[in-house]
Amino acid sequence: MQYTPESLHIYTEQSCAISRVKAFIKNLIGRGSRGPRAVFDSLVRGLRELDMQVAIDKKPAEPIDVACVLSGTCALQRVIEWKRKGLVKKIVAGPNIVVFPDDVQDIMRDDAIDVIVVPAQWVKDLWVSLRPELAPRIAVWAAGVQDPGEVPQGARSGLLIYKKHAPKYIFDAVVRHLADTHIPYVVLEYGSFDQRDYFALLETVSGMIYLTESESQGLALAEAWIRGVPTLVWDRGLFTGGGREWSGASSAPYLVDACGMRFKGAEDLAVLSDFMASLGSFRTRAYALEHFTDRKSAERYLSIISQ
Repeated sequence: MQYTPESLHIYTEQSCAISRVKAFIKNLIGRGSRGPRAVFDSLVRGLRELDMQVAIDKKPAEPIDVACVLSGTCALQRVIEWKRKGLVKKIVAGPNIVVFPDDVQDIMRDDAIDVIVVPAQWVKDLWVSLRPELAPRIAVWAAGVQDPGEVPQGARSGLLIYKKHAPKYIFDAVVRHLADTHIPYVVLEYGSFDQRDYFALLETVSGMIYLTESESQGLALAEAWIRGVPTLVWDRGLFTGGGREWSGASSAPYLVDACGMRFKGAEDLAVLSDFMASLGSFRTRAYALEHFTDRKSAERYLSIISQ
């Protein structure tokens, strides 16, 4: 099926008043996540680069081919109702609706949903382990990041430590190792800085150490790569949340050799010397331009909904 600009409708949590209130409160108390908004922004930018017009959070006046619900269970429930009334032919749901497939009364198992989008293969594997019957409907799709253009060629030095809900023991181990090896560094803690500060720092450092327990995609990593910054990622391979534990997770599901390295624990920090020695050989920007621009991501999304 070919989708014309008029046929693509996107729905988000912002379409529901209660979701907007919840998001406002979370942002007010510093517990909001920029992920869903960043995914939405990237997809819309990419679709517009492809000369597509996008209807956002609008109830269709007449039947439409596909409704793309990016976030919000309230938005998904509403679109499911529209499909049952004949206003929507196909529903594509995800990637920012629920954490687990059995959340919110198993809403993702609703037969009205044709395609379920998740951000990484490990997330699909987790979902299939919990709800095997969903496997044929699940597609993996990664959002893009905005290309800042040519990367400034000024002098770079030191490392940026990006700390996102990382336990104290691993952060302390990294800091001690950097001090012992006389490598200068700066620290950014997730939720306590403006995005512009992050981008500005990426223009000054030689590399980044990324500390988080797990990532469904890792947009901040792609934002570093597209600015020419390689990453050393703590990747213990474990997800914990909602009373569950999954050993097939990743802190950097899209990290490849062209963009950096991984270490599993404090005992593996000797890899830092290899990382520093390889800083000039990584090809992070080239990889990101090939795989993670808004346009490339939008093209992949269109191929998924066209299946």
